Amino acid sequence: MQPVRVLVNFTLPPEKARGLWTVDAARMFLKRAVETTGLNKVTEPQVIEHDGHIDGHVVIAESHIHVWLFPGGGVGAADVFSCQPVSDAKVEAVVYECFIGSPQEGRIAIVSLPSDS
Repeated sequence: MQPVRVLVNFTLPPEKARGLWTVDAARMFLKRAVETTGLNKVTEPQVIEHDGHIDGHVVIAESHIHVWLFPGGGVGAADVFSCQPVSDAKVEAVVYECFIGSPQEGRIAIVSLPSDS
């Protein structure tokens, strides 16, 4: 089985990101990403806040899911790496759900290797 990597970069105006992008939001993203993609959680999500940034990860049986948030700059990124197929659309939906709200609120760019689209 060929590994799949879904990288998502996203932005939101900093004034909105500062209010929405929290440790709890990062933890919810990790939880929802595991549930939505059907991957198998090995560890509980771990999230830390440091120097104005929020970093979180969860180890899955298939590899890992990671999220980085920089609320002051309105920039975030997520990485889903798996030895099992992962839907870009499902990952995108969880990013919107947890960090952006709607396409009118922010911007998303997705790179999937190999692509499922």
